[in-house]
Amino acid sequence: MDGVKPNDMIPDLYAEPAWDVARLFPAQGAWTEEDYLNLETNHLVEFSHGRIELLPMPSLTHQLIVGYLHVLF
Repeated sequence: MDGVKPNDMIPDLYAEPAWDVARLFPAQGAWTEEDYLNLETNHLVEFSHGRIELLPMPSLTHQLIVGYLHVLF
């Protein structure tokens, strides 16, 4: 039986992005508010001056500080 081998799951550090998919979206600087609002993702995405940026997930320390500030105010 031919299945997925453990080495198949290791990401290739030299792999190219899926450019065919990336080309379906506007170029940086050409995003509109409508384009941004139509994104369907569970990632944090910031929109500013026609550009988008995928933001990293907040660290545990960040979340604890936000929780502490929320209790204070």
